Amino acid sequence: MILDRRSLLALGTAGAGVSLLPSAARAQPAIPDRGIRVVVGFGTGTGVDLTARLIAPQLERRTGRRFVVENRPGEAGAVAGEILKTGPDDGSTLAVIPGMTIAAKLTLKAYPFDPLTDLAPIAMIGTVPLAVAVSPRLNLASFEDYLATLKGGAPESRRLGCTVQSDAFVKVYTRMVDEAFGARMSLVPYRTAASLVSDLEQGRIPAAISSLTTLLSAHRGNRVQVVLLSGDKRTPVAPKLPTAADLGLKGFDLREWCALFTGAKAPPATVNAWNQHLRNLLDDPGVRGQLRQLGLDVQSSTPEETREEVINTLQDWKTRMDALGVAAAN
Repeated sequence: MILDRRSLLALGTAGAGVSLLPSAARAQPAIPDRGIRVVVGFGTGTGVDLTARLIAPQLERRTGRRFVVENRPGEAGAVAGEILKTGPDDGSTLAVIPGMTIAAKLTLKAYPFDPLTDLAPIAMIGTVPLAVAVSPRLNLASFEDYLATLKGGAPESRRLGCTVQSDAFVKVYTRMVDEAFGARMSLVPYRTAASLVSDLEQGRIPAAISSLTTLLSAHRGNRVQVVLLSGDKRTPVAPKLPTAADLGLKGFDLREWCALFTGAKAPPATVNAWNQHLRNLLDDPGVRGQLRQLGLDVQSSTPEETREEVINTLQDWKTRMDALGVAAAN
């Protein structure tokens, strides 16, 4: 099931090895001495939201600042980047942004921010595979069984729910899964993870694709059945789930990532201070374990390395779109 507020609070307070430091020890002049806003460009229950709500209370405890997570869902999660672009220039507004939102810059002509000039990367948080889940009402045992339902089946069987909000990005994903599944799929966008999981559980849609973080809790609760992970790396929290490489699928090698950003006008000293706080947090074994339980492979970085990840993501998606015959918007 999608984690509720009480479950998220438990996750945020259960990290082993996290100590309450005296206020004097916590004081960091480079960190804004005010409340900290953490923006998420997606609805509650999505993988990005769960990640933000796990790390925010831990950072609050370590810095002595008050953190508030704010969901501002919109097309491709771009609202989060737009808020950083137009928000305070002191580093008091942060955002957890996934690679998908960065890549969406290539699919939308009127994109509200430039990932390379309007954002200050702080640090990577981790990577996660995409997951394909089927409705338990289909009584399927494997991804191969699901593919069998697509061959010669009714158009309804080829509907695939997703949490991608951009029409242009849906087009890219559709081409990608068409190639990987060997069938002409029809992607159905959902505004929230909760509605996607509910329709999948009730059989109102036969299958869905989203990040493993978004679907893992529902899979564990037998509300949906994850049958495939993208890429070639099995996940330790669900080692029996096969990967695209295991099944010889082509073109389904994506791994999503998420990172912490602030606005480009934030002082470099503040960016570096946030980077150190986050990297220290991600080094904590208890916190790493909590993030892994969400399906994340924890991977931290410097601000410069995070910027390189942004550049590489734009380049990789441009190459992918060219191969799929999808023209970039800019």
